[in-house]
Amino acid sequence: MRFTARLVGLTGLLVAAACRDSVVAGLRACADTTTVVTPADTTVAVGQHFVAKAQSYTCGKSQPIDDDFSWATLNGDIAVIHQTTQVVDAIAPGTARINAVPFRSPQIGVMTVTVR
Repeated sequence: MRFTARLVGLTGLLVAAACRDSVVAGLRACADTTTVVTPADTTVAVGQHFVAKAQSYTCGKSQPIDDDFSWATLNGDIAVIHQTTQVVDAIAPGTARINAVPFRSPQIGVMTVTVR
């Protein structure tokens, strides 16, 4: 009897993992995740700075995921983000892409910074 209960419980978890927005034992299991970076795409002047934030979500952005992020800058000669403070510094005119890479969620958040 104990083996059957465990097998049924395991089967329910596998079904929940395979199905989008399933409910098993009162817990919602969603297949979708997204990472939102704020502010959204933004324009700043050379010498300005701002703080970037990121949050990962699941279930159509209805449930936040407790996550930490690594930050990366493409075109670091235009703008750079500091890992520990998430402060973005505008260095020179142009466009830079900043990625928030979550440790637990598979979706990278992206922000475009235009420096004038």
